[in-house]
Amino acid sequence: MIAGIVNWLCNFAVGLLFPFIQEALQDFAFLVFVVVCVLGSIYLYFVLPETKNKTFMDISQSFAKINNIPVPSPGQEMEQVLSFKPDMYGKDIIKMESSF
Repeated sequence: MIAGIVNWLCNFAVGLLFPFIQEALQDFAFLVFVVVCVLGSIYLYFVLPETKNKTFMDISQSFAKINNIPVPSPGQEMEQVLSFKPDMYGKDIIKMESSF
């Protein structure tokens, strides 16, 4: 939902600002968008781990390492997931989300 809202806001901003950008930069108006795409690609390359041909457990452990969370063994992690019983107030949910 948040991504959809951000997408629509960015589309609105581009539609609103593009005539002014085109007037100022004329033939080079799309260089602004090239810079945004390059910066986004650099961010994704260095921040997100590669997940191709990895299991869910491998990905979970990668994110745990990135977030400095103690990495349980795959057996312990699966046991935690299977024995999960949320309480009435959702305190356990917060603990579980931080490991994924």
